[in-house]
Amino acid sequence: MASLIDDLSDPPGDSDLHYWADWAELLCITASAGMLSDSDLAEEIERQRSTGSGNQASQNDKFQRHAREVFNYLAGRALRYDDTYPFELSANGRILTKRSLTDPRIVYLFLLVCSSFKYVPRSAMVSLAGRFEWLCLAAAKLSLPSEAEVHLFGKNPLGVPSRYVGSLVNKLNQLADDLCEVAVFKPAKFKAGNTGDWGLDIVAWLPSGDRAVGRMILFGQCACTAEWVTKQQTVGDNRWNKIISITVPPVAVCYIPFDFRDPSGDWYNEHQIFRSYIVDRWRLMYALGFFPPAGRPTISAADLAAILPVQDLKDLVDVGSS
Repeated sequence: MASLIDDLSDPPGDSDLHYWADWAELLCITASAGMLSDSDLAEEIERQRSTGSGNQASQNDKFQRHAREVFNYLAGRALRYDDTYPFELSANGRILTKRSLTDPRIVYLFLLVCSSFKYVPRSAMVSLAGRFEWLCLAAAKLSLPSEAEVHLFGKNPLGVPSRYVGSLVNKLNQLADDLCEVAVFKPAKFKAGNTGDWGLDIVAWLPSGDRAVGRMILFGQCACTAEWVTKQQTVGDNRWNKIISITVPPVAVCYIPFDFRDPSGDWYNEHQIFRSYIVDRWRLMYALGFFPPAGRPTISAADLAAILPVQDLKDLVDVGSS
């Protein structure tokens, strides 16, 4: 795979602090010293955002205040993620330093990169998105009862085996049969040769021991960009009832690599959540078994090695040490 991160010189275009915190973490792991201070961050913001006109002292104060806001936000992350956090924040909260890698920290870095497509070379995006989808599949399997059927619905770019193959019409008919429901769509409305997924990435259901209608169903969408807010609706029952007469509305799940939290651990903005269960960076790592309570199923090292670009992530961290 190509280098995972390209030029970091352009700060986030969004004002949301969780994007700025991600950018600061990327600056930290790619820094020559493997660390980033709030002053370093303020200087980086100044280099990119200073207009060169007006009251320079006032601008500098503004950049320094913003850098402190980002570091205050990072303090909340460091506290929440604890030992799984691949960074260490100094006692005074002003210096971020990268830590040695463990499996949970590698997963965190992977999700950080997947949250940062603005800085990812285009040549690496498809593979990363496919790996993220694969990781979400693993998380879904660990979260649901062992007897649950959990499958990819879309065509994964990494060739991950799927129960659903061929044209979209064939996939939809297979899905309707799996769910013991009736397909109500008109095949002629889909273009010939359409092998898409109708916005559905992951499907899961609990076997009921019969063929009667009405199963517990999960429809999942995996999204690595800020457009996840609108993509939530692609797996909602309002959309899918036009395709399959689903008796029991499915649980709509949106998997995102972002740490969509405020410093306290609550949602960053719950008004962006629309009738769906959000599995963000924190919930993904919880589902993979990295957080208490002890004794929960945990993803194996072998599965992580197969799913993640482990060496590329290690190389990314080593950039700051070379």
